Amino acid sequence: MEIWKTINAEPNYEVSNTGKVRRKDSLHIKSLRFDRYGYLRVTLYPSGKTYTIHRLVAKAFLDNFENKPQVNHKNGIKTDNKVSNLEWCTNKDNIIHAYDNNLITSCKGEKNAMAKLTDSQVIEIRNNPKYKDLNYKEIAKIFNIAHETARRICLNKTWKHLV
Repeated sequence: MEIWKTINAEPNYEVSNTGKVRRKDSLHIKSLRFDRYGYLRVTLYPSGKTYTIHRLVAKAFLDNFENKPQVNHKNGIKTDNKVSNLEWCTNKDNIIHAYDNNLITSCKGEKNAMAKLTDSQVIEIRNNPKYKDLNYKEIAKIFNIAHETARRICLNKTWKHLV
């Protein structure tokens, strides 16, 4: 059953427990749009302010006694704004949930946009006997990296995901 509650910041509008927004006087359901992060948003007038739907639903239907700053989508689907799919959380909780559910993945090694080496080059530096007798500056020159980077690779202080 759909339940509607007044949006405190916009008293001319209501939000439902399923994630719909409507004007109180006309019961017209507002159109939603995606933001650049994949969340559904709505702009309400006359204020002209834009709100994310999941936060409107959470503020209207979920108690936040611990004053947690973020709203998490339990199933990881950003467009599923039913109150049963939302929970208040901390930034840390949200990040842990995202990693645990493969919603974001780590950008380690060559997947990192700032990487100057490939995974195979790092493995070569560590395992190829021809580099064992070279110092860090010599290795750095061969691979066009800083000598400190070469040192940290050789000592397994960086690129630790490669064994």
